[in-house]
Amino acid sequence: MNAPFLCNEKKLTILLSRVTLSKDNISEIKKIADLNINWLDVLSYLVINKTVGLAFYNLTKIGILSKIHNLTYQIMKSTYLVNKFKNTELMQEKHRILQACKKENINIYPVKGANIIGDIYNDYGMRMMNDIDYFVNMDDFARINSVLLSLSYTQGEYDRDSQRINYYSKEKMLIWKAKMNNTIPYVRTSNNCFLDEIAIDLSAYYNLDRNNTLSKDVIQRSKNNELEKYDHYLYLVAHLYKEATGIIWIAHSSDVNLIKFCDVREFFLSKELSIETVVNRAIQYNLSDALFYTNYFLKELFEDGYEDFILESLKQKAILNSDLINTFGTDWQEGKLKWKKSFFDRIFDYSNANELDSNIMERFKKYEKM
Repeated sequence: MNAPFLCNEKKLTILLSRVTLSKDNISEIKKIADLNINWLDVLSYLVINKTVGLAFYNLTKIGILSKIHNLTYQIMKSTYLVNKFKNTELMQEKHRILQACKKENINIYPVKGANIIGDIYNDYGMRMMNDIDYFVNMDDFARINSVLLSLSYTQGEYDRDSQRINYYSKEKMLIWKAKMNNTIPYVRTSNNCFLDEIAIDLSAYYNLDRNNTLSKDVIQRSKNNELEKYDHYLYLVAHLYKEATGIIWIAHSSDVNLIKFCDVREFFLSKELSIETVVNRAIQYNLSDALFYTNYFLKELFEDGYEDFILESLKQKAILNSDLINTFGTDWQEGKLKWKKSFFDRIFDYSNANELDSNIMERFKKYEKM
C-alpha cells in the first residue's frame, strides 16, 4: 500500500482485507502481528470496512490466530460464523427468486455479493451480505414486481423496534424514483435468527444518468442469468464510484469502505480481464471517471501493478475530470464539493457525514422523516 504514514493497526486492516495474498503480503501480516498492536483497534477498523469475516478467514489460513487478543478473536469468529449462516440463507433465497422468475420467462442477473459470494469469495463466511442485488431489464419491472409480491415481499423499510415493515410515503417514493437508479427495496421478514429481514435491490441502470440504451446492450450480452464479465466488472466500478462520491451515501455513512474496493480488485484478478477491453468499454459506457477513480485508489491500497496500465490508458484515450480524486457530489445538482479529509482518513472513519454542511444534512433529515 502507498501509505507509510499509517499506524500498524490500519496497515494490518488493509493487508487482511483481500482474498488474493502474495508472499510479501503474508510476510508483512506476520511481521505486524508479532508487534504489540491494539487488536481492538484492528477489529474496529475491520467493522467499519465490513471485512471482519475476510480477515478472520485470512488469519486462520495463515495460521496466526494465537496472536489475536482473545476478545477480538471471539468477536471475529462469531462474525465469520454469522456470515456463513446468513449467506447460506440469502443464497438459497437468491436461487428461489431466480427460479420464480424463470417460470415467468423473466431473466434477472445477480450482481455484487449475490454473484461473487461462492465464486470469488469461496467461503460463505468471508464476506458479509446485507441484501440481494439484481440487474434487470427496465421493461420487466412490472412482472418482477408481481413475482416478488407472490413471494411475500413488499416495498418498504424494516423497522427493528417494531419488527415490522414500514411503507414509504408517496412523497418519499417520488423523491426516491427521481434521485436513485434502483427501485425502492423489496423486503420480507425472516424466521432465521441471524436475519431480521431479507431485502431485494433491483437496478436497471449502471449509474444515475439512467442510460437505458446501455442497459439493453448489457442485457443482450448476458447469458444464463450472468452479466458478461466485462459488464459485471464495470457495474462494480460504477457502483463503487457512485457511492464513494455521492452525497446520499455520504449522509448515510455508507459511502466508502474496503470491501467495495476488494470486490473490484478480486473480480479483475480472478476473471483475467484485458485492460484494453476494460478501458475501451468504460469509455463507451461513459464510465471513464469511475474507472479512473476506482483504480487510482486501488493502487493506493493494494499496488498490484495493473492499475498503472489502466490509469495511463485512460489518460491517453479519455477526457477526465481533472479534479475527480479530490471532489464529491456526483449526485449533487448544485456543483461538486471538495473533500476536507484524506482518502485514508475517510476509509477508517465511521462516518464522513461531517464533510457535509448543515444545510445539506437538514435536507436529508427532512427526507428521512417523510
